[in-house]
Amino acid sequence: MHNIDIRLLKWASVHRTVGEVMAGIVAKCISAPKTKTRELALQIVLLYIEIEKHEAVQEELLKGMDHKNPKTVSSCIAAMTQALRYVMSLLTCMLRVQKLLVSKKTHILFI
Repeated sequence: MHNIDIRLLKWASVHRTVGEVMAGIVAKCISAPKTKTRELALQIVLLYIEIEKHEAVQEELLKGMDHKNPKTVSSCIAAMTQALRYVMSLLTCMLRVQKLLVSKKTHILFI
């Protein structure tokens, strides 16, 4: 019975810390140079989606698409495509992706 109480405490803390953890994952782990770190970050993202915290995950991944580092942006897009297989809102994602595809430079051609 003691193990059940500990699991419930851990479960409750997971629901409270999703914002801070996801912000750290987007800032540090999702575009890390080590493959294992990137894989674990993606697994954590998908676990948060499984426990029905997809709104917070989506919000942080969309914030990651506004970073200056192109590696972070591409990693967030890759994580978003993986997450779209679960329950993400397609309309919100497409509005943000549309913003990324619009270029202010005339010599860039998107195919």
